[in-house]
Amino acid sequence: RLLGVANQWYAEKELTEAFNTLCDVIRVDASCGAAWTTMGLIREEQGKLADALHLYTVAAHLSPKETMLWEQLYTMHMQIASDNEAAAQAGDQAAQTAYDEAAKQALDSLGHIVKNDPSNQDAWRRRLDILETQGDYKSLARAYRMMLRTNPYQMETIRRASVLFAKQRNDIDTPIKWFAAAMEFYNRQSIEMAEQAAQEAPRQASRNEHDDLGSENSVDLDADSDEEASGKYDAEWAAHFAEYPERTVPMEDLGGYGYSDLNMLAELRLLRREYDIGIAEVKRGARFVQGRGRETIWESAELDEMDAEYSTEHDSGERALPVELRIKLGQFRLLLGHEEAAKQHIDILYTLDVAMYEDLYTDVAEAYTDVGHGELAIEIYKLLVACEATNQPAVWERLAKCYREQGDLESACKYAQDVIEADASDMDMRMWLGEVYEEMGNVDMAFQMISDVEAIQQRERAEAPPVPAQVDEATLARRQSAYVARRRRNAEEERRRCLSAMRAADVAFRKLDLLRLRLGEGDQSAVEEFCHVAQPLYSDWRHSRAFYSGNRHRPFQRYRTAIQMSLENDSQGTSDDAVSAVQRQVDRMKERLSRQQQAEEPRDEPPPPTTFRGIAFTRWFDMFLHYGKCLVLSGDAGGALDMLDMVFQANVFIYDTACKRMLKLMMLAIAVRIEDVDRVYELARWWCGTRPTTATAYKLFAYIMASSATTASMLVSNNVFKFVRRQLELLNDLYYKDRPTPTPLPVEADLPPLVDGVDDGQVVVVDKTAEQQALARSDVAALHSLAAHVMLDSRTYAVPVAQYTMALSMTPQDASVALHLGVTYLRQSARHSEPRPQAAAMQGMVYIARYAELRCIEEHQAAGRKPRGVESTVVTQEIAYNYARAFHFLGILDLAARYYRQVFELPISLLAATAPEDNEALCDLRRDAAYNLASIYTSSGAVLRARSLLKQYCTM
Repeated sequence: RLLGVANQWYAEKELTEAFNTLCDVIRVDASCGAAWTTMGLIREEQGKLADALHLYTVAAHLSPKETMLWEQLYTMHMQIASDNEAAAQAGDQAAQTAYDEAAKQALDSLGHIVKNDPSNQDAWRRRLDILETQGDYKSLARAYRMMLRTNPYQMETIRRASVLFAKQRNDIDTPIKWFAAAMEFYNRQSIEMAEQAAQEAPRQASRNEHDDLGSENSVDLDADSDEEASGKYDAEWAAHFAEYPERTVPMEDLGGYGYSDLNMLAELRLLRREYDIGIAEVKRGARFVQGRGRETIWESAELDEMDAEYSTEHDSGERALPVELRIKLGQFRLLLGHEEAAKQHIDILYTLDVAMYEDLYTDVAEAYTDVGHGELAIEIYKLLVACEATNQPAVWERLAKCYREQGDLESACKYAQDVIEADASDMDMRMWLGEVYEEMGNVDMAFQMISDVEAIQQRERAEAPPVPAQVDEATLARRQSAYVARRRRNAEEERRRCLSAMRAADVAFRKLDLLRLRLGEGDQSAVEEFCHVAQPLYSDWRHSRAFYSGNRHRPFQRYRTAIQMSLENDSQGTSDDAVSAVQRQVDRMKERLSRQQQAEEPRDEPPPPTTFRGIAFTRWFDMFLHYGKCLVLSGDAGGALDMLDMVFQANVFIYDTACKRMLKLMMLAIAVRIEDVDRVYELARWWCGTRPTTATAYKLFAYIMASSATTASMLVSNNVFKFVRRQLELLNDLYYKDRPTPTPLPVEADLPPLVDGVDDGQVVVVDKTAEQQALARSDVAALHSLAAHVMLDSRTYAVPVAQYTMALSMTPQDASVALHLGVTYLRQSARHSEPRPQAAAMQGMVYIARYAELRCIEEHQAAGRKPRGVESTVVTQEIAYNYARAFHFLGILDLAARYYRQVFELPISLLAATAPEDNEALCDLRRDAAYNLASIYTSSGAVLRARSLLKQYCTM
C-alpha cells in the first residue's frame, strides 16, 4: 500500500513526499527493488547524481536480472569516467582514481548485462573497448573466448580476437582453430544452400508455368508449396544452381569469411610454418568466397607445385585473387622450395606501387632471406630505398644485414652507419656494426663502436630520473625514438615467439617419447601420429637460418639473434641474469679486440649452443631418424629421403662424422628399399668417395648390387666401370707402390656398351703418404671383389676371375671370395664359347670346396669347437645349400638332391643350434631347398613327392 502511495506522489511530481514514503517502504522491506529504483529516479531528477548512482546500484543488486538497471549504471559510470578523463591525463591523481573506479564499475555493469543475455553483441563490444583502453589483455582474451563460446562463427569477433591472441599473448594455435572451424561451417552452409536451391528449381519452374497459364482447371498447390512460393528461394537463384552444379552460395551472401580473413589465416600459417596447409586453405577458401566451392577439379591439384588454378590463362575474371593472397601463395611456395611457382606469384608485386604495398615488398624480401636468396632480397630492399616514402632506417637495417650475409661487408657498413646517424642512441646497431668491423679486421673502428655504446650507457644512467615502482609503458615509449621503440617491441615479440616455440617443442618431444613405445609394438596408428607430431618440428628445424647459413664451410657457431642465443643458453644453464645481454656482448668483444691488438692468441670463445628450442641436438637427431623410419612405414619413402638429406645439410651435423654416416646409411637403406637407382648410386659413391681405402665401403656397394635385380642391372654401367677402375688404380698404386700389378685391370675394351644418366663428376683424391700406413690387404681385396662383381654382371668372365683370384690371394681366409670365384668358374663353364668347360667346372668345384672348408672353420671357431676333418665340412644349412646349388647348376641332380636333403637336417649355424626356431626364421634355407628339390622331383616324374615337400615347407 505504501509503495502505491509513493508512486502516486511521484506521478504528481511531489518528489519529497514520494521519497519519504519510499524510505518508509524500505524500513518495512529493505529487499524491495522497485522502491530503490524509484528513489534513484527521484534523486536523478533532483540532480543528486551521486545519491542516484548509489540507489541504482542497490536496486540492481537486488534485481540482478533487470538489464535496464545495469544499462543505467553503465551509462552513469561512463559519464563519470568521461568527466575525469582529461584531468587524469593531465596528472591529477584524484581524477585518475575516480576514472579508474568508474571504468571498473562500468565493466562490472556490462558483466551483468552479458550474463543476463550472452548474445548481446553490443554489450560485449563495449566491454572489449574498455578492457582494450585499460590494456588488460588477460581479461580481454577471456572476454573474447566467452563471446566465441556463444557464437563461434562470428567473423568480426574472430578477427579482433586473433590479433590480440597472436600479438599480445603469442598464441597462434587458438586463432587458427577459430578460423578453421568458421571456414568449415560456412563452407558446409554454402554447399547445403546451393544444393537445396538446385532441388527447388523444378518446383519453381512448375510453379511459374502454373502462374503463366492462369487456368481455372489447374491443380491448386498445397499450403506448404504456397509458403515456399512466398520467397524462400528466388526462381533465378534456384535455376542458377541447377544449371551450374559446381557453384556454391558466395560468402558475401552468407555473411561469412572473406579475402581478408584468408589473408589473416595465411599469416598465422606462416608463423606456424605450416606452408602446405596454408596453400590448401587459401585456394579452397578463395573458391568458396568466389562461389566456386564445388569445382572439385582443383581439389586434387591444391598442392600442385605450379598452382595451375592461378596460372596466366586461368587467373582472370572471377578467379582472380587479391594481390595480398597471391603474394602469400608466393611466400608459401618459396619457403617450400618451389621457386618456379613462387616466381609466378611474386612477379605480380613488381607491377605495384612500392609506397602503397611496402609491407608486401618487405614480406617477400624476408622470405627470400629465409631461403638463402640474399641477392634477391637486396634487389627488393633497393626498390624500397629508391622510394622516398619507404626509405626508412628499418629498411637500411635489413639491407645491411643482407649485405653481411652475402659477404659484402663494405655495403653493410655503409647502411649500418646510416641507421646510426638516424638514431645516435641506437646501441644495438652500434654493436652489430662493431662485429662487422671486427670481421673486416678494422680493430680501431670496432673499438670505437664499443666506446660509443659505453658512452651511451653512461649518459642514459646519468640522465635517467629515479624509476618509480611502476613505470607507465606510454611514458617509457615517449623517452625513446619511434624507431628504437618499434625495434624493442619487435624484440619482445620475438622473445615471446621463441618461448612459445620452446614450450611447443618440449610438449612435442614428450609426446614422441611416448609414441616410440607403441612404435616397437608395430602400431600403425602410432606411426601416423608420430609423423603428424614430428612434421612441425622438422619444419621448424629446416627453416632455421642458423643451420643453413650462406657459408657452408663453417660449422654451427651461434644463432642469428641475441634473443635466441640467450634463451638457448638459459636452457643449458649458462646464462648470467645479473648482467644484460648487451653488456655481455660488449665485454666479449672488448676482450677479443684487445687480444688482437696485442697480437696474443685469442682466448677460446664460449662453446656454441648445443640445444635448439631447449632440446639437445642429440635428441633432435634421434627424432629425425625415427621420423624417417615412420615416413617410410607410412608410404612416403621419397619424403623420408628428402627430409634426411635436408638434415644432413645442416651445419650442426655435416661436420659430425658419426651423424653423417648414420644419416647416409639410413638414406641408402631407404633408397634400396624403394629401388631409387639414382639415389642408390649417388649414396654408394658417397661412401666410396669418403672412405676410399676401407673395405666397408666396397662391401656396402657389393651388397647394394645384390639387393635386387633392378638395382644390379642399373648399376652395371659405364660410370660404375670407370669409377671402379679409377679406384683400383689408386689403391693398387698405394698398396704395391711402384711394383707392377700382377692381375689385369678392366680396360675400355672390356666395358659393355651401356649408357646411363648419372653424373660421373666425382673424383677421389687420396694422400698416399697418409693412407699407405693404414691401408690393409683386406681393403684392397674388397675393391678387387667389387670390380669382379661389376664385370661379372656384364657377362664378362676373364677379368672377374682375375680380380677374384687377386682378392683371394690377399685374404685367403675369406670364404665369400672363394665362393664367388667358384661360382664364376661354374658360370664360365656354361658358356657355349668356352673351349674347356669341364676344366672350368672342376676349378669351380675346387673353390667351392675351399669355401666349405673355410666356412666350417669359421663355424667351429664361433661355437668354440675344433674342426674334425675335411669329411665334416658340411655342418650348416648354408654350406649344404651352396653345394646343392652348384651340383644343380651342373646338372648332377643326384648329388644336388642329396645336399638339398641335408639342408633339412642341419642347423642354421653351430652357434645357434640350440636357439629357438623363432630366432632362425630369417636365415632358414629349408624353404628354398624344398622348392629347388621339388623342381628336381617334378622333372624326374616324382610329382607326389614334390607336392608333399612343397606342402610341408612352402605352404603358409
